[in-house]
Amino acid sequence: MRKIFSLVLSLMMLMSVFPLGIFAEESSKESLGYSIQTELSSDLTMIDDGIILKPGDSINSTNGISQSQAVNWIIARGNESWWQDVDGYYGCQCVDLIMAYYRYLVGYNVGGNACDYTSNSLPSGWYRDNTPSAGAIAVWGSYANTGSYNVGEYGHVGLVYSVSGNTIYTVETNLGSPYDGGSNSYARFKERPAGNVTVYIHPDFGQHTHNYNTFVYFLKSHPHYNCYKCSCGDIWTNTNEPNFYEYCETCIDSVRPEK
Repeated sequence: MRKIFSLVLSLMMLMSVFPLGIFAEESSKESLGYSIQTELSSDLTMIDDGIILKPGDSINSTNGISQSQAVNWIIARGNESWWQDVDGYYGCQCVDLIMAYYRYLVGYNVGGNACDYTSNSLPSGWYRDNTPSAGAIAVWGSYANTGSYNVGEYGHVGLVYSVSGNTIYTVETNLGSPYDGGSNSYARFKERPAGNVTVYIHPDFGQHTHNYNTFVYFLKSHPHYNCYKCSCGDIWTNTNEPNFYEYCETCIDSVRPEK
């Protein structure tokens, strides 16, 4: 009798220490397609951009927007005399048009003064050089000359829609002199010497094929699917690979015997 009592007491102590999921039949979990997991990764940051991709899908770093579409977007802003205070500071500055362009291409904007665009962060695949191209961002650094006036300490930026020899054709806002349109001016078409630009920022309009070869974590929220990272940094949730997480009440309930 004493042995039976000791055995029952030991069993009760084990049940108080370990979660109920430990005692669920492994075959029950596996029959539901679960992979057994005991802990979560600390990396649980997910970005949901509304696009569901899978290995083999191709997309560029401008969300599928082509160079010709980007150029048409730039021209449309000039045709409509675009004026918006995108960041909520000081009316329509020259960088507001650039922020709107970033949002159009990649869904977010990179802020700062115009001169900061000579060195601030770029979306994956984008690059800087001194060669103009249609769809590029023209950046005039501090105190540079645009061809019609000298910019101030904060620089100036515009969008290139065409290139012909040593001349770039741009759409710009907040032109910095009365000759050009003055402060807080709406979008205008301009011709500029290509060589006066400090640097050009080129969006990457090329294609990239997602691979998702690297496992990164499984989701904390139920169901706990495996997530894989592509070489470009994008993360894909594989809904064909659910996990049984032993500390999840929903997982435990799914294998709990009916009374």
